[in-house]
Amino acid sequence: WFHVSELEPGVTIVAEPGHVACWLVQGRDRAILIDTGLGVADVAAAIRFIREHSDAPIGVSDVLQQIPVSRRLLERRFQQVLGRGVWEEINRVRMEHAKSLLDNTRLSVAAVAARSGFTDHAHLCVVFRRELGLSPTAYRREIHSLADARSSPRNPPVS
Repeated sequence: WFHVSELEPGVTIVAEPGHVACWLVQGRDRAILIDTGLGVADVAAAIRFIREHSDAPIGVSDVLQQIPVSRRLLERRFQQVLGRGVWEEINRVRMEHAKSLLDNTRLSVAAVAARSGFTDHAHLCVVFRRELGLSPTAYRREIHSLADARSSPRNPPVS
């Protein structure tokens, strides 16, 4: 079986655990062979675990229970492959999940926080302000106003 993990939109890792090689796939037309000496298979498995649990308040210790390496080694591998640490990836995935819920549902901010793995509404607000400079409510308003602007005609009929 293969570990398949999308690192970012258009960039995917495909790795076969225990084998010498894995591929970094960029878009539809480009695949780069990577040496698994970097532990890309472990990173791919960790990313998949993080994404599958984006609705739960997981931490690095939860990831390490799934990936049989030391914390230091996994952190080093994440830095080498992604340019960020495990905790940063957990928070990045949580934020993407929260943004998606704010964009696509009418859930309260407290419900979005609970379904995105944040400990509570206040924690989500702190992270949102730090990362985006907006509260979750302001982000939702901005996204919905942009969507409304795109869907309205540019030159409405004159009566």
